[in-house]
Amino acid sequence: MLAPAIFMGNCTNGLVTSLAPYVGKPGKGSAILGNQEFVFHNKYVQRALDTACGSNPAFPKYCRTLFFLWAGNENTNLNTTLLPQIAETHPAGISSNQGIHYIQEYVSNEFRQFDHGPKKNKRIYGQAEPPAYPLENITAEMYVYYSLADASADHRDVERLPSYLSSLKNMYLVEDSTWDHIDFIFALKVKGTINDKVIKFCNDYELLHQ
Repeated sequence: MLAPAIFMGNCTNGLVTSLAPYVGKPGKGSAILGNQEFVFHNKYVQRALDTACGSNPAFPKYCRTLFFLWAGNENTNLNTTLLPQIAETHPAGISSNQGIHYIQEYVSNEFRQFDHGPKKNKRIYGQAEPPAYPLENITAEMYVYYSLADASADHRDVERLPSYLSSLKNMYLVEDSTWDHIDFIFALKVKGTINDKVIKFCNDYELLHQ
């Protein structure tokens, strides 16, 4: 798992922390925003992104601000000239309930099912609070890669996982203290820092289980 945002109590991602007071617990905010489709890449949104973040961006500073609000803290690991290409596919469209669920995890500091409120929870789950996901039931070997500067998957939250995952084989902490959430995909040095290590673990596993 790369930068797993499972427990999120220490998350500092700007979107999560700014929306938490409104949708972090069941209420009017989540009722209004819930069950919606957020399609980031329809033709109208793409046209706006092309204008703001294209090869000749009209609003380069605005583009960078939006990107790092979504992705996390700005750092030097990302080739920012790739922003126009990244904006073509990221962030992907999601259900609003997915986003609300992440924010609920930040507020509750637990990895549990969607919180509909006590009354509906009782009907769906048979209890007032949503049940936790049984991570202890995972039997597949797990490898976790995480970092110190990740605004979405804080290292303190990731380091809770060994208590729940008996099948966890290795936790790799990136040595670069500036490595952020988005760097696990788009960083200039992602090949040597992450990809080569993932491939090596996969190859070693296959050799061991031939």
